[in-house]
Amino acid sequence: TRSVPVAIVAMDQNSLKEIGVWPSPRGYYADVFRKISESGATAILVDFNFASPSSSSADDRKLVETVREIGKVVLPVQMETRETPEGALIRNVTLPFLDLEESAMALGGITLTLDHDDVVRRMPSSIELGYKTYLPLGVVGAKLIDPDLSTDIPKGALIDMAYATLRMISVVPFINVLRDDFDPGLFRNKVVLVGATSEDLHDFWMTSIGVIPGVYIQAAVLETALNKSWYVRQEKRSAALVVLAASLILGLLMGRTGWRGGALILLVFYAAIALVSALLFRNSFVIDAVPLILVGAIQLPVQVGLHARMTEQVLDFERRKTSAILKLSDFREAEEIDQDVYTVPLVLLRQALKLNRISLYLLEERDPLRWREEAVVGEGQTATDEDMLAQTIEGGEFIRVKRGKAQGSSVYIPLMTIRKAVGVLYAEGTTSFKGSDVDIGLLLSYATNTAYFLESRELDERVKSLYVNTIKAISKALDSKDHYTSAHSELSLDYVEKFGKACGLKKDQIEVLHVGALLHDIGKIGVPDEILTKSEKLTEAEFEKMMKHSLIGYEIVKDLPFPEEVKLIVRNHHERFDGLGYPDGLKGEEIDYVVRIFSVIDVFQTLIGSRPYKQPMDREEAKSEIKRCAGTQFDPELVRVFLPLV
Repeated sequence: TRSVPVAIVAMDQNSLKEIGVWPSPRGYYADVFRKISESGATAILVDFNFASPSSSSADDRKLVETVREIGKVVLPVQMETRETPEGALIRNVTLPFLDLEESAMALGGITLTLDHDDVVRRMPSSIELGYKTYLPLGVVGAKLIDPDLSTDIPKGALIDMAYATLRMISVVPFINVLRDDFDPGLFRNKVVLVGATSEDLHDFWMTSIGVIPGVYIQAAVLETALNKSWYVRQEKRSAALVVLAASLILGLLMGRTGWRGGALILLVFYAAIALVSALLFRNSFVIDAVPLILVGAIQLPVQVGLHARMTEQVLDFERRKTSAILKLSDFREAEEIDQDVYTVPLVLLRQALKLNRISLYLLEERDPLRWREEAVVGEGQTATDEDMLAQTIEGGEFIRVKRGKAQGSSVYIPLMTIRKAVGVLYAEGTTSFKGSDVDIGLLLSYATNTAYFLESRELDERVKSLYVNTIKAISKALDSKDHYTSAHSELSLDYVEKFGKACGLKKDQIEVLHVGALLHDIGKIGVPDEILTKSEKLTEAEFEKMMKHSLIGYEIVKDLPFPEEVKLIVRNHHERFDGLGYPDGLKGEEIDYVVRIFSVIDVFQTLIGSRPYKQPMDREEAKSEIKRCAGTQFDPELVRVFLPLV
């Protein structure tokens, strides 16, 4: 097997999580590009869009200077075509911002070509902007490996999506390169593609080998251009003429023979199609043989049976596809964004199995003899037989009920886990619903998935209840020690949600901020009362004792079942952006992002709140103090987001 002259540096899920912010700072890209270059890479092809300067001019300047110094970075050009309400086509071409564009060795197009079914099969076309023409990014990479390579790719050429070749490509996570945790030999004498593979960045495309990230498609384009291994598909007009001619010839030949002769002619015709297709394929030309095969089948009455079988296969495929969708559907993700976690799968099941009605019945927790209809899709009988529901639960197996030829069949499917039964799935079919093994399997798959989701949600609620009660108990203990601190924690909650959302935090991270606001001063339990309530300025010795409250608090919570970021808030909420804080002297991005957010809220609340040793500031004076400390005590970007909110 030949060595693949391509490697990929991937912004994967873990890299995105470790960096913690998107778009990632431009300085990170500069560091990664330099390390790739120093490893002996032939060139670096970038599949990320840098269309406009970022909020950090220093990071942008670093990226521009690094790209210029390396001298072998190819940046992306993207073209978007949209249609106006009047029917006019508008093409927008996106280039890197000017300074970065001028520092690049070359530019390459990253716009992919979609077929009518939104599948990427064809080689991307060049992008023309005025008098400039930009080759596709992968083609630029192939030219860098072989400067004598011709770029005259036939129009409509198909990408050689060689699955085995793509698997041979070395893939290194972005965060590993950033941390120098990689083998430099993986990049030596190779073109390195830098792009996204994280699901959260949504750069995934349907191809002939399945759904893959865009950066892999660019690698396949590079390999195709380098090896000239593309294929050209037959044009629709010529295909139509060939089909018409074949139909006339077969009609004449089969009209003079019986069934056996017609079948023999059909076999010879198919053999000729296979031979011609193979000969053309060797010359990189793909003939569309499907219409010819269908013409041959239509000429013979046997086509009726073949068509019926094909229809059944299509239906089976759709059922399997629906089953896969149901198995892969994420109940928890739907619940987080307040979607109905039941209705969409039920709609899919009803459409796939041609049901009149499908319903989900759950047992009441307080009264196991009573049922509630949790979700229903479609129309059917007015009431479900509760005796049958109970019988389904007792037997632990599905029950199929035939309701007559004019009414079809019904099925009761138990929703059961290893521990207990939680409900019943009821499906009422039309006359075309046969209740086959495939149909029942699809219903069972959904029922099992739903049962375990419901059980898991119940367990989660219990854990969450314990978690909340633990926080309340700790907060009460803190309140009894220092009512100023408790009131301060309560006030902090007013700003947590809107500031957290403005900073791009997810729902669980905002919850971390809520808990951190309640617990951040828990360590003051270990500080003497005379220090906590002292109205004069603390002595140096007293302040040293007060400073220990963050470590005391951390010792209290470190073994409790709180998220790690809550524990970091307790320990590090007095760290400063300039590194002069305590207890660890962390600096800049060494301080966790959520902790940096909380520190701004914490100090602002302290400024506007009462203390034994100070009077509260008015709000505008407190905002001015926060602004003054941007870049020293606080992350300046977070201060910029925070001030308009208060």
